[in-house]
Amino acid sequence: MATPPPPQEKPTIVLVSGAWCVPAHYSALTHALSTAGFRVHAPTNPTCGGTSARPATAAAVAVSYADDVRHLRAVLAERVEAAGESVVLVMHSYGGAIGTAAVPRSLTAAARRARGLPGGVTHLVYLCAYLLPRHWCPMDVVRQAGALQLLADEVEVAADGGACMLKHPVEALCHDLEDPAERQRQADLLVWFPPAALGVKASDCDGDDGGFEAWREVPATYVRTTEDRCVPPAYQELMLKEVEKSGVEIRQLSLQTSHAVYATKTQEIVKLVEEISGSGGGK
Repeated sequence: MATPPPPQEKPTIVLVSGAWCVPAHYSALTHALSTAGFRVHAPTNPTCGGTSARPATAAAVAVSYADDVRHLRAVLAERVEAAGESVVLVMHSYGGAIGTAAVPRSLTAAARRARGLPGGVTHLVYLCAYLLPRHWCPMDVVRQAGALQLLADEVEVAADGGACMLKHPVEALCHDLEDPAERQRQADLLVWFPPAALGVKASDCDGDDGGFEAWREVPATYVRTTEDRCVPPAYQELMLKEVEKSGVEIRQLSLQTSHAVYATKTQEIVKLVEEISGSGGGK
């Protein structure tokens, strides 16, 4: 009787936070993925390294999109180049914008395989995230959806314009979380965020990889959230249609939930990541 092949080693998960969010927001998902046997890295975005207290000046949040991209690219390089690991990049909300920009062609699994090297980014998972062409920024999506005034009504901006915060965090982020204590915890964890970061395109970012857009070459899955009030279904549809114009097929999964899909549909996300890994997403 033939000896079955050894089980395929699971890929490393790099979990990219959204605007206003910190790794603690994703603790349930991180724990569930770790329990399922995945190594999980959830770095703090420099733009979200601040405080939940109101910043006195713009200097309190004196970092932006480019800092997030550089930081995340360094994390990916450490996992791929230094450790030779395969990586599934799981991105939430604004994390999709910086996550896409942080993946150079040289760190993709296909490019490394062509050079006889192990590891690389094997799959992109967008959790109600900004899936953008390199010449788009998150604010372009808001603008095209005709929602600029709606956004202005829902976000409090510091007097000097350097930082902002959601006015109604529970309603915006996690209105359908069943546990009242967890709803409040999610709201309390939010930090002030520089609104300027939402207006930067990948093509404007220092270190832009010659026009490379990771979703064109790396297999990708988009998780749509039908009750989302932060990145509403209209935003998601707009972005997916734009990508489809490029002739790129993005796998889609629709879940009836809010923006906090990582907390409300944790097991569904774990199941998705396991499926991706078993079907080649971890190779």
